[in-house]
Amino acid sequence: MQHDMTPAMRTSVAACTACRDACLVAVAHSVERGGDLAAPAHVAVLLDCAVLCETTAAYLLRGSPRHARLCAVCASVCRDCEASCLALSAGETLRRCADACRICAEACEQTAAAPGT
Repeated sequence: MQHDMTPAMRTSVAACTACRDACLVAVAHSVERGGDLAAPAHVAVLLDCAVLCETTAAYLLRGSPRHARLCAVCASVCRDCEASCLALSAGETLRRCADACRICAEACEQTAAAPGT
């Protein structure tokens, strides 16, 4: 299927890809550091966010008619992941992850709210 991606969709793909990468780095960092960083709930939200961001980017890239619904869910999970990273205040790796999650959430919220999506 050939489709034209809007600027918002392209921004969301880039943000989702960056967020996925930041979350996977944060998983490795959290598990390596241990303690509260390796808490199952924190690692789970990082992994959920990474997988959902990857899936959302795929939906956008192939022009799925369901991409707006998935973007809305992705934004919500990104907000949860951002909050988890910020709550731990554990240095640069989690700060970068929180920033990537915030940027992705904002991009996905715009794409989900765009007319005709």
